[in-house]
Amino acid sequence: MTTADDIGALTMEIMFAQPRVVDQIVYIAGDTITYRQLADTVDDLLDLNVSRTEWSEPELKRALAEDPDNLIKKYRAVFAEGKGVAWDKSQTFNAQRGIKACGLEDWMRANPFGK
Repeated sequence: MTTADDIGALTMEIMFAQPRVVDQIVYIAGDTITYRQLADTVDDLLDLNVSRTEWSEPELKRALAEDPDNLIKKYRAVFAEGKGVAWDKSQTFNAQRGIKACGLEDWMRANPFGK
């Protein structure tokens, strides 16, 4: 999870970085969490009890096979396979430069809703 503000700020940092960043992939990251951590954080910060339903990988693949053009079902299946979009935060541009990015709990505290 990386906020739009952090993506913009880090993009500017990358553009003006010394030495220059040229012809390479640059990774950035705010927070990498599981769906369980997301639900737990929502529960804790909003004093809720989020309902949780666990789907198995075969179940998600079956659902996708029945509806192969459904983007949400593709997304779920990809993450269930462990191929989600995440990388080692210590290897990111912002971590290597000591630039703090907003995490889930930081963002939720700065953007209160439902209370």
